[in-house]
Amino acid sequence: MNLRDIKALVFQRSWLTLSGAATVFIVPHTLSSIEQGLFFTFLSLAAIQSIFEAGITSAFFNYVAHERAILTNTSPPPTVIERCRSEVRIGSLLKMARQWFILLAIAFAILVGGFGYFFIDNTLQREQLILAWEAPFFILIASISLSLHNLSKIPVLEGYGLISNVARFRLRSSVFSSVVMWAIMVSGGGVWALGIGHAAQTVSMAWQITKAYNKLDLPIVSNFDDVGSDRLRWKKDIFPLQSRLAASYFLGYFIAQAVVPYVLHTQGAVVAGQIGLLLSVFSALASIIASYMYAAGPRYATLIARNDFKSLGALYQKVTFVTIAAACFVYFLLFCAVALAKYFNLSVSYRIPDTSVTICFILIGLVNAYVGSAATLLRAQKKEPMLPVSAIVAFGYVAAMCMLHGSAGKYLFMVFALVQLLLALPLTMAVLKKSKLLD
Repeated sequence: MNLRDIKALVFQRSWLTLSGAATVFIVPHTLSSIEQGLFFTFLSLAAIQSIFEAGITSAFFNYVAHERAILTNTSPPPTVIERCRSEVRIGSLLKMARQWFILLAIAFAILVGGFGYFFIDNTLQREQLILAWEAPFFILIASISLSLHNLSKIPVLEGYGLISNVARFRLRSSVFSSVVMWAIMVSGGGVWALGIGHAAQTVSMAWQITKAYNKLDLPIVSNFDDVGSDRLRWKKDIFPLQSRLAASYFLGYFIAQAVVPYVLHTQGAVVAGQIGLLLSVFSALASIIASYMYAAGPRYATLIARNDFKSLGALYQKVTFVTIAAACFVYFLLFCAVALAKYFNLSVSYRIPDTSVTICFILIGLVNAYVGSAATLLRAQKKEPMLPVSAIVAFGYVAAMCMLHGSAGKYLFMVFALVQLLLALPLTMAVLKKSKLLD
């Protein structure tokens, strides 16, 4: 981990926050309240992408980082056998990555495209709303599917230590995408903006990642088609980690994103738009807060591969402290902004939920800062011990949505905050202690 990686991540994610703030300002002035609800419902369905990519992306990233740590170790340097073994394993990872991301792209298009279409269509018919949403929705789904295919190269680039490069690629693509989206919204394009904007981002990222990937000194995949026991196999090596990560991220979707479609279904498009707006702001801020701990991921993997647990513990303590301190500062500023908007009755204040909901979001965000830092360390072992925690917390969220069906949003988020404080926090601390990484 170096300062350049951290600066690049912070700069990229700061732009996401600024662009998110600009979108928050533009949406209420260019979309109707119904279009706003649909806009953020599209975003929540698009977020399911993380379920499809995260399990396999994290698995490939951790394996590449571990093998790369062996190849670049200088004290002592790897033996000829160790170097050949690592090159064989990286070669087999490259081949699997290409195959699996094609399957993920197809699965996303079929499953999320089909489910999203029938869900939104049923909701709009029930509320007797007429809106031309089908074509923009399918453009968004097609664009995300193509981006999933392009992402096969990202874990390799980051595993090779090019975190700052990938952050710059994302920044350029996000700027391009945001400008396209805002231009369409201002010109009256409505919900078309999101799909076309995402398509612009997909094309930009594909060009940049491919160019950087081709410059890497990678093993030639065809050289490892007939190797023996050193080659990584999906069923034996990748699937155990991938499946647990995928399940964990799937459950995380309910924790973070499913609430907007749920509110759309139970309380209508206007309230869903309010919750979606606030959730987008928090997601952008959480992304900045997570920059330091995300940049620490490859370093964690390197220290674990070299059995340097003393340095590992010191680094984790530093990363966690900085992450939580940043979360406290950023969320305090956000609370002040929301409270002032409500107090002075600014026009945007009618598009965001009550201040009490903001407080609940802040409590959830603070707990997530700690949980995210611990999870980053734990997953650097090429394991996913956080799955039981994700399952229990997701069950708590689903139970709350079932029991408080149709209740005011503030009560729902109060229960969500309690779930984080009483379940997510102590369970994560227990898992971390059990891992003995910090002993």
